[in-house]
Amino acid sequence: LKSINLSRNNLGANKLRAKKNKTVDLLYLHENELDKLPRVIRKFKNLKEINLSKNNFVELPKRLKKNSQLTILKINENCLVINEQNFKSFRRLEKLRLNKCGLDYISNNFWTLTNLKELQLSCNSIEHIPPDINRQSKLESLSLYNNDLKGLPEELFDLTRLRQIDLYHNELERISPSIGNFKNLEILYLSNNKLYDLPDEIGNLTKLKELYLHHNRLSYLPTSIKKLEQMRVFRVNDNYLSEFPSQILTLGQLKNLDVSSNQITVIPKGLSQLTELDIFQFQSNPTDFNTAVNHLIVETVITMI
Repeated sequence: LKSINLSRNNLGANKLRAKKNKTVDLLYLHENELDKLPRVIRKFKNLKEINLSKNNFVELPKRLKKNSQLTILKINENCLVINEQNFKSFRRLEKLRLNKCGLDYISNNFWTLTNLKELQLSCNSIEHIPPDINRQSKLESLSLYNNDLKGLPEELFDLTRLRQIDLYHNELERISPSIGNFKNLEILYLSNNKLYDLPDEIGNLTKLKELYLHHNRLSYLPTSIKKLEQMRVFRVNDNYLSEFPSQILTLGQLKNLDVSSNQITVIPKGLSQLTELDIFQFQSNPTDFNTAVNHLIVETVITMI
């Protein structure tokens, strides 16, 4: 027996009984109205992952300190008040998910979790990221989707191991040139912000495979985007582009391109050079394919929609 699923069982903290167990490494206890863990939890000596989402916890359960093998904690959708909590006993965690937990800020104590590789803080009300975030030097994936961020500390860009960062649905108006430090980044979500422009240094992200910029206020893109030769997905729809971003025509591995809902009137003939392109979305642009300049590209476009 490797996993136990006791979710949605209305378990009380004292209802769970078990003998000492060294085989179970995955335990699901979500949606049980728990406000504390049963003592029996310490008997799962090899527990590596636990899901405590949708319960009534107000802090990370202290009883987990006996589970020395635990590396993944999912505690989404609990009304947590953890700003002053001491996290010493959770330093072994590699993945922590605190989505929809009502957090409005992150205390400096939080950054003592220096072994984290994945951190999810989505759908909270966080307005600021403490500069101590650079202590998370092992972090590879960071999600701050749907918060209230208006800016990013320079220290964030010290996290050079990041492969994915999600800043979707915030209040960002500017991205620092230091974003060029993210040399290992593969997926970047900047959609649904208030960005007017991007720094040229975004061209330094040469491992980037997916870039999401839709629903911003961009009227142009830096020419350095042509350096992103690994790009497969590029979404820049619902912006204010008046010209097709011709710098992407050299991105030979591009498979999915969305420039819809802009102000683009001309689709360049060079689009046909993107031989790997499977999906091309351009609707809701003032593009007239009856004009001579667009007529030559009609057949190419039809094969992609």
